[in-house]
Amino acid sequence: MKPERLLLVLAAALIPACASREADTPPPPSMRSDAGVVSEDQTYRVPVGRAWKAMLAALESADCRVQGRRRDECGGRIVARREDGRRVLVLVHAAERQLSEILIYVEPPDRALLDSIRLRLEEKLSLAKARSDLFGDNSVEASYDIDLDSAVEAAERACRALGLDVTFSQRREDRVKIEAKGLDDRTLRVSLGPGDAETDGIQVMLSAGSTPADQAKDFLHQARKELERQLFPAAK
Repeated sequence: MKPERLLLVLAAALIPACASREADTPPPPSMRSDAGVVSEDQTYRVPVGRAWKAMLAALESADCRVQGRRRDECGGRIVARREDGRRVLVLVHAAERQLSEILIYVEPPDRALLDSIRLRLEEKLSLAKARSDLFGDNSVEASYDIDLDSAVEAAERACRALGLDVTFSQRREDRVKIEAKGLDDRTLRVSLGPGDAETDGIQVMLSAGSTPADQAKDFLHQARKELERQLFPAAK
């Protein structure tokens, strides 16, 4: 069976629309074929966008060069290849809003490579979870094609424009953390660093810190808007 046709068959296990899997439907078992080796589809409690980025980063760290990818709001398909000729096909599917299913296929068969990719994926997702736990749910992320020093200067200017005093700033190699506070108990935390496998430039995470939950969303929207005004003054 051709790899593409095998994937189409296996994709039937991943519901093709953005809908939840039936609660009593077990995931398909691990499968082998003469064409390659396929993992069972794994479910991860993360949004599909985060799963997609983590999968790309995992492939890169496993020395798999991405040759093609296609994505929509429900997930997507990635094709990668190693220098030794092994081909990796991946299906990513949004089972629910905060639930992603991932199926990995390796050709020719290489169970060690498949397990290595999955382990790297789970390491990337654990890092993403740890970052989320650190900043809390009241946070937003964005990426900008700009150097780190310029991004830090813009973030500090944005804090002052919002009426916040920078009370903490720490730089470790290529990452910077900033915390700023206002007299009204608003707290803004900013983390800046290099983008992931899919992102160029600088990735920025803004967190509302101790800002009351009912005010956090509007506060973060305002903070991001001010940051972008400082980053790109010509767009004012």
